Amino acid sequence: MRSIAVATGVCIVLGLLSSPGVAQSDVAESSASETTPVTEPDRQIRGVVAYPADFFTRYNAVTALEMVRQLPGFTFKNSDRNTRGYAGSAGNVLINQKRPNGKSDSLEDVLNRIPAENVESVELVQGGVPGYETGQEPLVANVNIRGTASRTRTLQLGTRLYDDGKFSPNAEIVQSSLSANRSLTLSGAYSSDHHAWRGTETTTDANGDVISLRRFTDPWTFEEGIVSINLEQSIGDRSSLRVQTRARGFDFIRPGAFINFTPSATGEFVEGVTDISESKRWAEEYEFSPVIDRQFGDDWRAEATLLARSYAFNDSSFSINGSSGDLTRSRLKRTDREFLGRAVITKSLGDQNELEVGIESAANSRDQKLKISIDDGAGPMVLDLPGSNAKVSERRSELYASYIGQATQKIGFEAGLRYEWSTISRTGGDANERSFSFLKPELRIRYDQSPQRQFRVNLERPVGQLSFSDFLSIIDFAQGGQLNGGNPTLSPSARWRVEGAMDQRFSNGSVVTATIFHEWIDDVIDRAPVFGGQFDAPANIGNGRRYGARLEASAPLSPLGLPNARIDVTAAVEDSQVTDPVTGNIRALGDSEQYSVTAEYRHSFPNQKLNLNVRVERKADVKIYRLDQIQIEPALTEVFAFVETTRFKGFVVRVGADYILDEEDDRRFINFVGDRSSGLIAQQLDRRKRQGVFLNMRIRANF
Repeated sequence: MRSIAVATGVCIVLGLLSSPGVAQSDVAESSASETTPVTEPDRQIRGVVAYPADFFTRYNAVTALEMVRQLPGFTFKNSDRNTRGYAGSAGNVLINQKRPNGKSDSLEDVLNRIPAENVESVELVQGGVPGYETGQEPLVANVNIRGTASRTRTLQLGTRLYDDGKFSPNAEIVQSSLSANRSLTLSGAYSSDHHAWRGTETTTDANGDVISLRRFTDPWTFEEGIVSINLEQSIGDRSSLRVQTRARGFDFIRPGAFINFTPSATGEFVEGVTDISESKRWAEEYEFSPVIDRQFGDDWRAEATLLARSYAFNDSSFSINGSSGDLTRSRLKRTDREFLGRAVITKSLGDQNELEVGIESAANSRDQKLKISIDDGAGPMVLDLPGSNAKVSERRSELYASYIGQATQKIGFEAGLRYEWSTISRTGGDANERSFSFLKPELRIRYDQSPQRQFRVNLERPVGQLSFSDFLSIIDFAQGGQLNGGNPTLSPSARWRVEGAMDQRFSNGSVVTATIFHEWIDDVIDRAPVFGGQFDAPANIGNGRRYGARLEASAPLSPLGLPNARIDVTAAVEDSQVTDPVTGNIRALGDSEQYSVTAEYRHSFPNQKLNLNVRVERKADVKIYRLDQIQIEPALTEVFAFVETTRFKGFVVRVGADYILDEEDDRRFINFVGDRSSGLIAQQLDRRKRQGVFLNMRIRANF
């Protein structure tokens, strides 16, 4: 029934997209009426749809993040600090046509610190456009900051209340200063979180008979502190310096108690022993990243970036088997370091043509030390886990050139070529060193059929990154002591990807974007037997394919009598094929999501200065294929909602509820006799795990 409701919502949105089209310069709506277009600022660049700041007045947006999330036809993509290198970690939002520098500070946090009154406009940049650092994103938003001097201080306080009676406070204070030649943002934040997980684990045999039952509580608590400084300083008329520095620390504790029940002679389940586990984690992270930008004449620009980042992570875990009394301990210490340098030269060729040449070089490493011991009462015995104590290092460089041009009045393009070479080495345990090189062409074509309709075609050959976690073995006590093996012989996977998209805009502000894609993947990374079949780990399992489609639609609901209301729907489907390394059969890629649907209802009441937001998410089953097990994460449906008011001068108050349908982390583990090629099921474990709905409140004040 939930899926039917979501599908019905999609149909309603598509039914609202039937109004005749107008020019892109008229797609923005006024705050007074959704049927009266607002003319955008004049612009000379094709592929850019500009929304002035007053377009977002109806939504009572108070930060740049909220403005970006209100962009019709745009889905926000946060930055990814775990991606090594610079280009692929930025997310899909620019500030003053440039990506925020640094990596550790998330794009979401950066935008949330920018008050809406400091924003002049927000642009939707479609395809390669000169002057915008779009990187490898086909669609980005650009936030233009006002040039007027200002100083704002923002204090944000919040808390979450959980169904077990506990609450988690959060606080952030930000000071932003803008002047003619300087922008400075200072912020300090404290955040905490808590999940009151509890549930049951039911184990059945091959006949479906229950052979054991466990009830458990598995809560965790998280605390984090962050201090960051972002500075942009003009140096004369043609140069600027941007500096981002950040320090972060966190603590995490996860105690668990698992009560075992076994069937008696009469078939009733009798409470037995209790297994106990606990994980404590703490970490420190530091980053420093300066960027120097220099304009030479009217046509040349050069930019140099440096980045230094360190991350120290510690984990101390134990588990006690209630039946045997065995005590298992794990002590993990891990240090990550990343050093990066990047230089880019850009040449403007006039008439919307631009040439960019750059080089990036990085040195990354992870040094891991793991000690595991079992004490059965006779004293601890140290276990030797292959691939657990080692250091993985990577030296990687990339040279690239790209050309952005306008072939005709209606056709724009971006053509690029990247050459990447790297060396990955592992010392300790199974020492290994290998070198790789890849040629990565890319071509993006944009066809503006009319001011309101655009077609895009992208062809590229991206190369995946090897996660350091895939090289090093650990035991995850949070997953019942699950062994995650490391593989020192991994190679990066590469793929050819072709993508086609159509973007249609309508006179009433509706937008629909349809995308289809196909990927041919070389050296797919999935789980496979390693170390002579002792256990499984990430490995290259051959070639595969992935293909699918995505629909994004946004429509105002004024035709239904709901002024200042809007519904946004995103639906994606995909399929994939690869040969299973254990069974030899064709199956989908592990960890793939065959469909997902998100529907978000937004309703603003400008006179009451009130916002209502409801979001529904539906995701498909996810399967992970291991040596002797298939792990299934069942389909998930969740609802999030909040009400926000700006009626109190200088304050924004939000009250909401998350995971209204009771957050789930259910999993099914199907265990086979021998490995999965036998096809014989030994037993099945079903874990039903619940968090419960929790309430949240946030107060934001400018002073």
